[in-house]
Amino acid sequence: MSYVEQTLAGDEEIIMRARFNWTYSFWHVFFFILSFAPVAVFAWGQFGLGRSFEDLALGYYVSLFAIFLGCLILLLHMIHLWTTEIAITTYRFIFKTGLISRDTKEVSLGNIEEINLQQSIWGRIFGYGSMTLRGTGVGVIELPNIDNPINVRKTMENARANRNKNVSAQTSAQAEPAQNAVADPAQRIEPAPVAPPAGGEQVAAQQTPQQTQAAPQKNPGLFGVLKASAAKDKARKEAKRNK
Repeated sequence: MSYVEQTLAGDEEIIMRARFNWTYSFWHVFFFILSFAPVAVFAWGQFGLGRSFEDLALGYYVSLFAIFLGCLILLLHMIHLWTTEIAITTYRFIFKTGLISRDTKEVSLGNIEEINLQQSIWGRIFGYGSMTLRGTGVGVIELPNIDNPINVRKTMENARANRNKNVSAQTSAQAEPAQNAVADPAQRIEPAPVAPPAGGEQVAAQQTPQQTQAAPQKNPGLFGVLKASAAKDKARKEAKRNK
């Protein structure tokens, strides 16, 4: 399983895997083929010109060393190609290199600030180009000799746009319940009624007579005093008659 597949999130998917153009391996293959040229020259000298092997032994040893170097250059390059992963997922861009020691550069699609594409005349002819990504927290990611770079950039831009739409939709969905709660009066929180203190009616009943007794009496006035005196005199006269 590749590194990208191992690090995928639960709902993350691989949209595209980019690769290097065949021109990226041109010089490595060229030196590999060129390393066989000395052997061919000394073999032609031995079998074509009739020279002995002893006379050409040193040349053969040098030719074998050249072949070893050519094979080593090609092998290291192939390992680099086999262990390099360039992928675009629904969340991020991943550029991973290395077999034993890994060098991974990842950037979220939302944090990509700039995508630059450079294509020379040969790049336009053979369909390759160099891409440079600048993002927050990752710096600069350089991708040389990417095959079909326009399609890679288009795919990345579409993935960024879809990512931004999903984030905006999630934000709106989270904001709608709060707005509905404020707009709906049925969901507003009303203050709880304050319960009367226990025994409130008894306290009021007990306080009523006291308040009545404590109420001040009205002043009867001069007319009331004369009326009360006349009533007392009348009562005295009737008491005497009865005796």
